[in-house]
Amino acid sequence: MIPTQGKLRKKIGVLRSSENSINFGDVVHKQILTHKIEVENAENTVITMSVAKCPKHLKLEFDPETLKLGERGEIIITFDSNFIHTYGSSKDTPQIYMQIGSIRNKKNIYVTANLVEDFSSLSIQELVNAPVIYFPMKFINLGEIDADEIKDVVLKFENHGKNDLIIRNIEIKNKVFTLVKYDRIVEPGGKGKLTISTNPESISKNLSAQVTVITNDPKNSKSILKIFGSKKMQNRSQDTSIEKKKAPQMRITNVNVNTANNLIKKYENSDDLVILDVRTPKEYENGCLEEALNFDFLDKNFYRTIQLLDRSRIYLVYCKSGIRSEEAIEIMSNLGFENIFHMSEGMDGWKNNRLKVSDPGN
Repeated sequence: MIPTQGKLRKKIGVLRSSENSINFGDVVHKQILTHKIEVENAENTVITMSVAKCPKHLKLEFDPETLKLGERGEIIITFDSNFIHTYGSSKDTPQIYMQIGSIRNKKNIYVTANLVEDFSSLSIQELVNAPVIYFPMKFINLGEIDADEIKDVVLKFENHGKNDLIIRNIEIKNKVFTLVKYDRIVEPGGKGKLTISTNPESISKNLSAQVTVITNDPKNSKSILKIFGSKKMQNRSQDTSIEKKKAPQMRITNVNVNTANNLIKKYENSDDLVILDVRTPKEYENGCLEEALNFDFLDKNFYRTIQLLDRSRIYLVYCKSGIRSEEAIEIMSNLGFENIFHMSEGMDGWKNNRLKVSDPGN
């Protein structure tokens, strides 16, 4: 079936719309951006739109405010970064009233952005003298955590630059962890640390968390750290029997690099997909898929480490050419992982198709 040209295929409440979520992408301080959503009244009555709830940095306008049956208009959303004083992710759900006769409906629009520091005006000398953040460890394995244990995790970092390193913001994508304290300013050659605390009651079984550290390092303003662990189980034998029952229900799908790329885009704003690079650290450092975790299949602790991952999440697994990843998936299958995509062409196929390769050091 060929889609009808110009047809609005999404909805905001009773309105047909071109979009119901907006991502402004990277936004530098003092930047003002505008985006328009096309809407259409498909109801048998007049609809009047107005703002119900909106944060200060967002402005919603309607052109026109009232739509007759079949009439189209626009919702104009303006993002003003002058009203935001922190760096990192911005997620908002401004609300719209839709007056339909005597009934008033309230619906959300999802607006996201990433507030970044503008380093474009720095001179060559300023870049040479800039702070440089370095984390000795970017992957932290907590092992097993007792059911009643509140565990502090200390993440150490260093300033290898020539000016003060400033921590702009720290984001943690997991309610299991709470930021306790951190060194906000570290002088050149100095060392700092940040401490986060666990809440084991929130761990169902395994945990995987991402910590994003935003700094004034112009070459690496956003550092991503990964933390793994699991809650200590009281009856391991019983747990093993459950895993064995789940194993036959496995779904393993071989995909080519283009399908894998589409899968990554589909889960871009979700934590449901985990990308596993099972090559050696040296291969990984020379280029990987964006956000990929490195679990070296040839490492003697591979089997033990892979058990710490959440079996209920979706996994995209790859190596250089598909051989090691196929063996890694067999291990995961025996451990009871529920949904695995195997990029059988590997990193070789990814590069041959000229798809984006990321530097894990940045």
